[in-house]
Amino acid sequence: ENLGVRKAIDIAFGQAVPFLYDIDRDVCVECFSCVEACELDAIDFSQVPEEVAFNVGTIIIATGWDIYEPYGEYGYGKFENVIHQAQLERILAPNGPLEGHVHRISDTKKPKEIVFIQCVGSRDTERPYCSGVCCMLSLKNGKLLKQEFPEANITICYIDMRTNEKGFEEYYQRAKNSDIRMIRGKVGEITEDPETKN
Repeated sequence: ENLGVRKAIDIAFGQAVPFLYDIDRDVCVECFSCVEACELDAIDFSQVPEEVAFNVGTIIIATGWDIYEPYGEYGYGKFENVIHQAQLERILAPNGPLEGHVHRISDTKKPKEIVFIQCVGSRDTERPYCSGVCCMLSLKNGKLLKQEFPEANITICYIDMRTNEKGFEEYYQRAKNSDIRMIRGKVGEITEDPETKN
């Protein structure tokens, strides 16, 4: 998300398992000074990919995901204070660039109004599917922000609240009871006040 500095040799992220350093080949300039500096001889640039055969009983296909970059939609990439959920996750992380303390990007002030817009990039004609994670992620992040900013008005705009796992509906009800406003419907347009950046 380019919200922090990453070194050529670093731990991928704060909760990495195993918690080990790796070399980011996109950042590495291949000066090989790390090979000489490593007292454990743990760096070997001569390694090449290899195929290994395993006998297993079950295979789990975890296809991963790509971040949907909503450039142009709802002011993302145009208005400073519009970010997407993955950026908010990074900002809220204790080991993130703001050490878990959120502020407005434009002026570092505490936010007074926070709006989550659900189903951006999905549940439309191009992508008719639901990601299945965004609703609960917004509820979680909304609750975290409400704890940090109890006076802030937090709103979640959604098409349908997908709370179809065990305990999710109860979590949704607790979020509603914590003064997070829920508005069912699609957001038509976002505008920005050029002076206040609201």
